[in-house]
Amino acid sequence: MKRVLFISYHFPPLATGGVFRSLNFIKNLQDFGWFPTVLTVKNSASWSRDELLLDQIPENIEVIRAKEFDLLYLHILCSKIGLGKLYDLIERKWIVPDKKVGWIPNALKKGKKELNSEKYDLIFSTSPTVCAHLIALKLSKRFKLPWICEFRDLWTLQPYYSFRDTKRGGKESTMERNFLESAVKIIAVTKTLKREFLTKYTSLPPDKIEVIYNGFEQLSPIAYSRSDELVIAYTGSMYDQYYPVELYRALNGLLKENPDMKFKLLFIGNAEQQIINELNSYSNISTEFILFQTKNALPEILKQAAALLVFQLGKYSSVPSKVFEYLSYQKPILAIIPKDELREIVSLTGMGYCADPNDINEIQNTLSKLHNDWQNNNLPQPKNIKLLENFKRYNQTSELAKLFDRIT
Repeated sequence: MKRVLFISYHFPPLATGGVFRSLNFIKNLQDFGWFPTVLTVKNSASWSRDELLLDQIPENIEVIRAKEFDLLYLHILCSKIGLGKLYDLIERKWIVPDKKVGWIPNALKKGKKELNSEKYDLIFSTSPTVCAHLIALKLSKRFKLPWICEFRDLWTLQPYYSFRDTKRGGKESTMERNFLESAVKIIAVTKTLKREFLTKYTSLPPDKIEVIYNGFEQLSPIAYSRSDELVIAYTGSMYDQYYPVELYRALNGLLKENPDMKFKLLFIGNAEQQIINELNSYSNISTEFILFQTKNALPEILKQAAALLVFQLGKYSSVPSKVFEYLSYQKPILAIIPKDELREIVSLTGMGYCADPNDINEIQNTLSKLHNDWQNNNLPQPKNIKLLENFKRYNQTSELAKLFDRIT
């Protein structure tokens, strides 16, 4: 059986969205002739943890955990002694490529030790964090092993990337180009992400980038427990400018004209306090925030939801991993998103209520239709379920293993 060193910062007991992709690859790769060893972080400070996920790692899989010097503690210390602004300046200018750089030295040390002691055929790394790619690049060159580089999200091409047109932005773009050129193959989780890379880095051959979507482990329909409010639920983090302000503006206007409509927005996950304050300032919109819940706890909470929310900012559309979990739950999806790849996926089962984030009138019309269908007990039922087979994690692992085989 061939061996792959699988480098992923996000791995159990961490429980953020990207964890489940890596975990399911690790669970299934042996079925396709590949034996993985995981290189990940040790004891990362995170609000999102689920110790039960450790039980899903196959017993024969070695997980190498490298300690991280967590910059969060340095930030806290600087803030306590009045140097918070100095720390912010240092972080913006010199903490490159991101705040996980404290993981790199020990991860490199552990990776070198493993590659010196065992024969491997391939190195695989997945981001975020792109620190995983820095580690993989160095190990690949040192041990002359082929390397596959996976991007689960954009980096310098993010619409809210903070360092565009700065020295740091230039340095990180150079680093990104080096990753893309040095890896033997690149995996993108969407066609949109692939297109963005090819547009910026025109020398990249299109066939160097493979698309393997995110997905779900199995179909897990969640029954609807109706209440006297139309509950729209969102799972995941909200930070910086990433929160559904256009939805709130549209709903605020709709409720002023139609005060008898009954909506409730339910947010499950981590949200910055300034976002909570702003959304709560819309006093005519019923809003509830629940802290992070494990994946096993979500179905019971989501029974009350008539629809599940996904949103994007501006004209850029990614395809977040939560969308595939939403599809597996077989509930209607309210999608405030551009007309792009994500809208096509949301609409696969005929349960999508879609509106452009830049069109308040369209959002209001979509909300009105959703409310009318809910009020008349006419919410759509799922169809074309067989189309979702391609998004099962096991089938996606098969795609990944075939790519491994072609390279080695």
